[in-house]
Amino acid sequence: ELNEKYGFHARNDSELAFFLLEKKGISAIEEFDGVYAFCYWKQNKVYLARDLFGVKPIWYSLDDNLAFCSEKKALINQKIQNIDELNPSVILEYDTVSKKTNVVNRKFFEITPEFELTHKELILKTKDLILNSIKKRIPDKNFGILFSGGIDSTVIAYVCKQLGLKFTCYTAAVESAESEAPDLVCAKKVAKELGFELKYK
Repeated sequence: ELNEKYGFHARNDSELAFFLLEKKGISAIEEFDGVYAFCYWKQNKVYLARDLFGVKPIWYSLDDNLAFCSEKKALINQKIQNIDELNPSVILEYDTVSKKTNVVNRKFFEITPEFELTHKELILKTKDLILNSIKKRIPDKNFGILFSGGIDSTVIAYVCKQLGLKFTCYTAAVESAESEAPDLVCAKKVAKELGFELKYK
């Protein structure tokens, strides 16, 4: 959608994010829809940001210079001290010349006004939102779904099946000698009942 809106010819989401940041600056983040974490460096300004729900991580330190990574242990292995996790509701702005840091607060999602809809209408709206959320994240090729048999992965797999898409469910579990892992038991049961192709290890 953003490729079309701005006339970009990005080949993937990372390239699209870069093009948009180059065009609009850090304010472009308000148009991002999905989970992400990134560093954007323009002239002497470095920006660190992540999605508002905090799905993708960023860990950073400002001890001597700015250091950051997606996993805390990578910074620990470099003997870096005073490591913090970036709050998803802020954008960290670091000046490579002055070594000064600025924090830009982001607005979280609105939960008001409440929908004035009937129970049936709310169900249909929720269904549409889930359907559209899944549809726009489906790749063009065959794909896999990490499948636990829980509510989230089952809904995603069920919607994909209803859309007639080709996919495989994958489950990984640690088994004991005495019994099968509970997650695997659940995944097998749900996959069999709903007709999903399941591979597990």
